[in-house]
Amino acid sequence: MIAYISGRVMFKREETVVLDVGGVGYEAWCPPQILEDLQQGTEQKLYTVHIVREDSQTLYGFLTQGQKELFQLLLGVSGIGPKNALKIMGKVSGGDIIQAIIQQDSSVLEALGIGKKIADRMIVELKGKSISGDGVSGGENKTNGFTDEAQALIALGYTARDVIDALKRTQSSDMNERIKEALKLLGK
Repeated sequence: MIAYISGRVMFKREETVVLDVGGVGYEAWCPPQILEDLQQGTEQKLYTVHIVREDSQTLYGFLTQGQKELFQLLLGVSGIGPKNALKIMGKVSGGDIIQAIIQQDSSVLEALGIGKKIADRMIVELKGKSISGDGVSGGENKTNGFTDEAQALIALGYTARDVIDALKRTQSSDMNERIKEALKLLGK
């Protein structure tokens, strides 16, 4: 498996980028927003997913480890292949997926352009899994491991968006302390 590649951006196509790594050109499929961020001639590191099939070998590239992990989670949903996962990442951030899963509300994903069947399947199959990363915007959401805390706070009647925002602002690494801190923030 190829975990990442570093090299000079040689050229971009509509859906791929070619990086020169030690004199070898590696072509990687990327979400549209990532392709926009890459500049020809610059040095770049891409975290990659290497998929080997009977008739092909394909690299998929991402700017952050969180984006790569989100892509791999999407691949785990039945009916979502690599190209569909890239399209979904082009439309929906990891934060939107987390919010929809916590709320068990496929309409959030549908409003962002995901079909109803796929949105429902994503919620069912990703529920309970930890999602980190914010899709394709380049930064990391501080949401990894908040699923239990978020569910507990939502059960108390707070909205998913408010809960996630409050949990992002907590400082503690202990789950109980994060919940207490979040309750103080939500009570203001």
